[in-house]
Amino acid sequence: MKKEYLKKIGNFEFYLMEWEGLKGPIFCIHALTGNANHFQLIANTLGGEYHLISYDLRGRGNSSPADPDSNVMKHAEDALAIMEDLGLKNPLIIGHSMGAYTAAIIASRRKDIRGIVLLDGAGVVTEQDVENIEPALERVRNIFEQKEDYVEGARKSYEAMGLAWNEVLSNSVNHEIGQTTEGKFKCKGSADAIHSDLVSLLEYPHESILPNISCPVLLVYAKGSLGNAPLYYEKAYDKTKALIKHLDYYITDANHFTMMHKDIPELQNTIHHFVEKCFK
Repeated sequence: MKKEYLKKIGNFEFYLMEWEGLKGPIFCIHALTGNANHFQLIANTLGGEYHLISYDLRGRGNSSPADPDSNVMKHAEDALAIMEDLGLKNPLIIGHSMGAYTAAIIASRRKDIRGIVLLDGAGVVTEQDVENIEPALERVRNIFEQKEDYVEGARKSYEAMGLAWNEVLSNSVNHEIGQTTEGKFKCKGSADAIHSDLVSLLEYPHESILPNISCPVLLVYAKGSLGNAPLYYEKAYDKTKALIKHLDYYITDANHFTMMHKDIPELQNTIHHFVEKCFK
């Protein structure tokens, strides 16, 4: 069973989703432009057996707005505060894309983390990567006359990335839609804050974070193409692999987005097996 609720933690409100399960807990952190819904597929695999928690980062979905100078370190502080408030003991963390960078920070600070799954994230981001990703942020800035126009634009974008439109994607997109004071429709998130998050990854201090992770780590690289190339080339993870002590490395043919929204049994089984190993 899944429950959704808004919770005040410190000075901010966070929108949380929880899937019941006897084992766990597993704490999930979504990507740059994602929201809590983006872990539905993983919940389909692990939920019922494991207790999963996902949430909207500040500046996304129904959580409080992000700071103008938002960055990955601030998201890590938020995540630590949520975990503390919920009383999560010995959790496993799953992070996708920017969420993987956040997961690594948490694991470097809390020594009770059972393990972390880094889904195509925590590598070295270059200026070229930022330039390649920036066009995708335009949908965050766009304003639409009708809600249906927003949804249709998102549908076409997901289909271009190799995803068939389904109920999970529809729920995710509808969750991120807000209205302007003029009654038009746009993404709830601040484009400037999201861009600030992206730029913050350029200065991610791998050397002071990754060697301090003592728990097992599963790093999943998505080599699938987004048009002409994957989002990141595999060499982006050379430093990550060199600095983490206990690392399992897995390559999926999925791309950066299909890995989260398309049922890929081999990938799901790999994640499930790693989780099982961490909770033994």
